[in-house]
Amino acid sequence: MRGLAPNLHANWSHLSPRASCSHQRRLPDDRSGTSQCPTSGRTRRSLSAMSDRVERILADLRRQGERITPARRTVVEELVGADGHLTADELVERVHETVPGAHLATIYRTMDVLERLGVVEHTHLGHGRAVYHLADDVHAHLVCESCGAVVQVSPKLLAGVERRAREEHGFVLRAHHFALVGRCRRCKSA
Repeated sequence: MRGLAPNLHANWSHLSPRASCSHQRRLPDDRSGTSQCPTSGRTRRSLSAMSDRVERILADLRRQGERITPARRTVVEELVGADGHLTADELVERVHETVPGAHLATIYRTMDVLERLGVVEHTHLGHGRAVYHLADDVHAHLVCESCGAVVQVSPKLLAGVERRAREEHGFVLRAHHFALVGRCRRCKSA
């Protein structure tokens, strides 16, 4: 059966580093004068580690009774290989580069299943579209309403708010689901 055996000869060339922040402004890097993506804080994973992670996720999907189609495999590969956040549109575009006939419904259903399994999380960055990232990279976001800069911060930043919501209201908060919107240091002083 196609898709059930590990793909030991996967073609990972399509996972070369690329800017995964087309949904945001690129900011000048103060240290070098070059551009940087404000959400690409994660370092590239080795191909071996990426391949192992892809296969573990695909095994989780199989255990849930999901078929592993070329489109689903590519969705998982792109999420694991992403060096930052991806919008649904960016993910669809990347999947179509590898599997041109992939149906949008398949891609979106795959994202829903991955979210239900706790593999992927989405975050709403201000007024823009939701972005997706692997759930093992939990972080909160600060979004500048002036320049669009996105800063990833430790979820510990919101620990006090989460604790108070739980203690005072019995409410379990998912504070990392939405970004905190305000003005960055650069725009605040401008």
